[in-house]
Amino acid sequence: MARLVALGLFLVPLASDATQLVSIKKPTGHQQHLKEDQSAPEVLASRQHNASDLPVVEVPYGKIDSFLDVGLEIDRPKLAGGCASSGRNMEAGAATLALAGVWALGLGWLLSKPAPENASAGRLAALDACKFMLMIPVICQHTTFWFGPKVLQGTMQFVHLHTRTFCFVSGMTAQGMPTEKSIKSVVFRLIIPTILWSFAGFAIFDRELLGKRSEQAQLTYLFQAILMAPGISWYMYALVCWRVAGWALLSFKPLARASASVLIMIMSGYIIDSPGFIRNAGIYLPIFVAGQMFPTKEVMVRIPEVTAPLFAMGISLLVATACWEYSASGLSFLADIPFYSWGNFEGPPDGYCDFTAFSTFWLRGMFRNALEMSKGLVLILFLCPRADSFLSRMGQYSLYTYLLHPWCQQLVNMGIKYYDWRPHPNALSSLSFQWACVFMAMGYACCMNIFLTSFPVRTLFGPILEPVWLERLCGVETKAGAAVPAGKLDMKS
Repeated sequence: MARLVALGLFLVPLASDATQLVSIKKPTGHQQHLKEDQSAPEVLASRQHNASDLPVVEVPYGKIDSFLDVGLEIDRPKLAGGCASSGRNMEAGAATLALAGVWALGLGWLLSKPAPENASAGRLAALDACKFMLMIPVICQHTTFWFGPKVLQGTMQFVHLHTRTFCFVSGMTAQGMPTEKSIKSVVFRLIIPTILWSFAGFAIFDRELLGKRSEQAQLTYLFQAILMAPGISWYMYALVCWRVAGWALLSFKPLARASASVLIMIMSGYIIDSPGFIRNAGIYLPIFVAGQMFPTKEVMVRIPEVTAPLFAMGISLLVATACWEYSASGLSFLADIPFYSWGNFEGPPDGYCDFTAFSTFWLRGMFRNALEMSKGLVLILFLCPRADSFLSRMGQYSLYTYLLHPWCQQLVNMGIKYYDWRPHPNALSSLSFQWACVFMAMGYACCMNIFLTSFPVRTLFGPILEPVWLERLCGVETKAGAAVPAGKLDMKS
């Protein structure tokens, strides 16, 4: 019961006794993953709360300077205009409490049922299958030449379940105390592969860029990329932060762990100048801790297989959520909810109406976490097959897809630029063409996912993303336990 109560702790009220209205303005900034030398075009003038008038920030075509930026165009919806009010904050907080209450009641009811005899949890297969499916929206979000977030705003909103669900799954697979084996896994399965991947990417794709700089500037550029984790590498470094923070919080009782993680989330969201991976790691930390505290084994043994009614229920829940996110009310509400942080990059364009609105703005970020984690839980519990399958086998190598799809996308971008062919929907495109592009992007992402997890690709890039040779050369032998099996360095490490 303590676990369920702690899982329901998604709100920590931030008291404020401010009585004088103050206008807290913020300068207009670029998105957190864009480079400083990339100038964003004008934001759409209209600030109306509907699907066609949502403002967007765009990166111009052809302005990608490094392989770390994978898109030809990155359209990211900004928050709606006007100063941020505390009323919307309270609405987001109430919605978060409602979601937490529903999941707490559902899990409580499920755990009250007796577990079937001789039932297998099917834990790893279900989570591996989930990782394979989550890589499809990851690639879709970076495949901007087919994906049309500027027009189909609901699509961009809906696909954001992937990073937070990956974070939750990582917490589910890191529920124990730290061991020598788990510490080696962080070093040789997360940190070193990311550094080797960065060097290989620079050598392959950034030779011309580095050749225009002095030797000193080249070295500084490489060091900065490794330490600041630009582009998609932020998630790999965030994984390390979650593992370390999760181990530290294991010394607290469940309620205190949840409270501490929420407090870290609150502070991280307001920080502007920290590296993106540290900021996002702090904002997502409550999700990772929720994954650590989630009774995975107890739940899985009570849902040993995905039946047809269970599958239909999961599809219905996701479809209902998507319908709301595409509706006028859903688009209006989510237009005020930040995707990541709520500081300089994704805060309200016109500042905050008063200090109370500023001090409680984190409730909107908490709702984003709760919403995306809820969609991820539906995917895991209702849709992912429990038995070993093609999806689970490919999902074991999700690290390959995550780190290699920017390289693959870079080659595709070069071909598209050469042939001047870009089927990107715009405001004049028909609705049928926009949806066709969305489904083509999903099919494209699925094919890329299968290709990048295939045996030939793993054989070719294994020495970089699976540096067993370096672990044997530099790592100490693990005591009282076998080494981590080769090929299991996925997003759950």
